[in-house]
Amino acid sequence: MAKYYQKDGVYALAYAPVDDFPNVGFKRANKGRQEMTDYFTNFSKQLGNLRYSDPKTWTLLQTTQKGTYVFEYSSDGVIRATNKPYQQRFIAILRMAKDGQIQAVREYWDPYVALRDFGLIKKTQ
Repeated sequence: MAKYYQKDGVYALAYAPVDDFPNVGFKRANKGRQEMTDYFTNFSKQLGNLRYSDPKTWTLLQTTQKGTYVFEYSSDGVIRATNKPYQQRFIAILRMAKDGQIQAVREYWDPYVALRDFGLIKKTQ
């Protein structure tokens, strides 16, 4: 994935719960190709069979800034530790550079779903 970004590109997770769960591997920003590669390599060790919805089904929202796109999409996979399904919905703001590579992505997702499904929090009665 990192090869699609500029060398100093940024992949940010705006709602990553890094303050409350500092040792889980969440990061609010992955800067540069190596940090992105490290993040996704670690993430794939925890989540298998990750599939994003077909880009043809993504919602594209109009922006007034040239080279900036907003997408809404979903993914599903299997949590390796429990073999339970994991489903998430996303909104991402993507900025393209003039060279055709991605300059930055800021992805918004529901951290509650991740924390619950990975067993980091439990529902109360």
